[in-house]
Amino acid sequence: VNASLKDGDAAFKAKDYATAIAKFDEGIAADPEFEGSAPVLLNYKGVVLKTRAFETYQRAAKAEAAEKAAEMEKAKADFQASLDSYERGLKILSAAKPADAAAQAAFDKTKYMILGNYIESYRLIVRTKADATKAKDAGPVYAQYFAVETDPAKKIAAQLTLGDIM
Repeated sequence: VNASLKDGDAAFKAKDYATAIAKFDEGIAADPEFEGSAPVLLNYKGVVLKTRAFETYQRAAKAEAAEKAAEMEKAKADFQASLDSYERGLKILSAAKPADAAAQAAFDKTKYMILGNYIESYRLIVRTKADATKAKDAGPVYAQYFAVETDPAKKIAAQLTLGDIM
């Protein structure tokens, strides 16, 4: 699991997204329901997918019409896969029973990170028009984010973003 995380991170930094996703999947597969590692790896995988989707969108914006549609479909698929990855990570955390306060703090930190990335993927999938219909699904995820965000400025910014995408 640790090697997968390290190798996936290195591949992500090198913009080798396919390898990063494969490495994170390898780590997840080692123990797919383990609350100590699977949500972290799923979060990283979601970030890679979101990043690749946005870069694909940027290429699509400059492409000819025939190529644009195909690139937007790729972006949509990656954005959706990022949403699915975050959802799975949250599901694992919600079923977890932390052994002590330190484990609870680690779970809370992971949940916060996942939710922050989750709302960003929703923002991007709608704003890029990869799939504007996803706006209707964003509310419950934003509500979870609002429940854990303690910074008033970040909370207001997220509320404005939710309003914009709705």
